[in-house]
Amino acid sequence: MFASDPADGKKLNIPGEVKAIESAINDSPLRASAELKVVWNTGYEDILFEICRYHPRIVHFSGRSTNHGLILHGGNSKSRLLDFGRFAKILNAVKEEVELLFLNSCFSSARSKTIVNEIEHLISLNGYADDKAAVMFPGFFYRYLFCGYSPGKSLELAKTELLLRKIKTGYEPVYFTKYLDKDWKLYNENTIK
Repeated sequence: MFASDPADGKKLNIPGEVKAIESAINDSPLRASAELKVVWNTGYEDILFEICRYHPRIVHFSGRSTNHGLILHGGNSKSRLLDFGRFAKILNAVKEEVELLFLNSCFSSARSKTIVNEIEHLISLNGYADDKAAVMFPGFFYRYLFCGYSPGKSLELAKTELLLRKIKTGYEPVYFTKYLDKDWKLYNENTIK
């Protein structure tokens, strides 16, 4: 998980989001197959190295974005934009590793279609994310993903959780995939006994 909350913007509740994701993983039947690594204060140079270091199948970004890219930490607590074109090049370099990318940041779906060419499954947000929903929605999504559901079905179930709890989002999660959603599995048949 990449967490970016530069000091020159509105403070985000990324620690709350991390806690919700950790809880979802720890409560799931597939918890033995998952480990959450968080890269705090993610900078421009961190993304490629950390993906190569940990070899994740799932990458989660939490922070801000614009229609042009992700807002990361720069020097002196200032923000720095990683445009979606350069981000796509990073993903192209590690496309054998990363299968699912979750961009939990406002307006990330506007240009994220360029990224789906480099990644098998992508979840991004269309619109402005309310802070409560931005914290809870990923936890709901991973709750169902680590119960063995596909990304598309997990997204559908997480949206239903928000509705049941009457949490207004202000955004629409968008799912892009190169393949049929049902073809993706978090585990192989030998993982679950």
